[in-house]
Amino acid sequence: MVSITLVDRLGRFTDKTFERSRLDNAPANLENAASEYGRPHAHTILYTKYGYVLVQKRTELKKTGPGLILPFHGGHVTEPDKIEAEKRGKIQDAYRIGAVRELGLPPEGELGIKVQEGELRFVVKKYLKSSGLGYYAFMKFFDLIYDRDRHGTLKKFYEKEVSDVFPLTVEDIEKKRLFNVLGENLGKYLLLHAKQTSFKIRRFSPEYVLKEMRGEVPVLEVPEDLLNLTTLEISPEDLMRELKLKKNANERISHEPVKRRRPKFISRAISDLKDYLNR
Repeated sequence: MVSITLVDRLGRFTDKTFERSRLDNAPANLENAASEYGRPHAHTILYTKYGYVLVQKRTELKKTGPGLILPFHGGHVTEPDKIEAEKRGKIQDAYRIGAVRELGLPPEGELGIKVQEGELRFVVKKYLKSSGLGYYAFMKFFDLIYDRDRHGTLKKFYEKEVSDVFPLTVEDIEKKRLFNVLGENLGKYLLLHAKQTSFKIRRFSPEYVLKEMRGEVPVLEVPEDLLNLTTLEISPEDLMRELKLKKNANERISHEPVKRRRPKFISRAISDLKDYLNR
C-alpha cells in the first residue's frame, strides 16, 4: 500500500505519514481544519514540438474528477520518492522524482514514457485547496517538450488513471478553462506560462512556421510582456499583481516588489536644481 508524508505550507515534509487509502477515506481527521498540512503533489505540463499541450482524460473509475480533462500529468509524491530524495541528501528532489515516476510505466506511472529528471523544467509551486481535489495540497509544476523518439510512444496508459491523451492548442485550453480546476490565480498563471512556452516552441520550429504559412494551424499571438516572463519561484498571486501593475503603469516586470521610479530626465532635473540652489 502506498504511503504519503504530509507537508507544511512551504512544501517541507513533516513526520506525519499515512497510507493513501486512510487519507482518502478520512481526510477531515488527518488533514486538520486549520490547513496546516497538505499532500505533496508533482505535475508536469507536456508540450509537443509544435507547441500543442498534451492533455489527459481521466478514467471514469477515478474517485475525484472522473472523466475530467486535465492539461497536466502527475499526482501524489509518495513515501518511496521521499526516501530516495533523502538518500541523495536533497529532500526537495522528492517532487522531481515523483514527477518522473508519474510519467513512467504503470502501475507506478500513468503515461508509460521514459523521462530523465534533468529534462524537467520547474514552473511554479503553490499550496492550495482545490475544489477539484477536495483537500489541501502543496503542488510543484514542471514542464517538458515531449519527443516520441526520446521518451517513447504514448500508448501504455494506466487504465485505472488515464483513458486517453491527446493534443490541444493553448487557445482551446483557454476557452475550456482547463487550468482553472486548480483555482483562478494558479490557473491564470499556468495559462500565461503555457502561452509563453507554446509561442517560443512555435517560433523556433521551422515545421510549425511552415504550417502557419499554409494556414494548417492557428497563429498564436502573444503580448510582448509575456515574452519577458521568467519562471522563477514566484507565487501566482505575486505574478498576477505585477502583471496588473505593468499593464496599468507600463512598468518593467520584476520578481522584487514593484517600485515606482521617476523618469531619468526628471531625476536629473531635480539634481540640477539642487546644485543650482546650493551655489
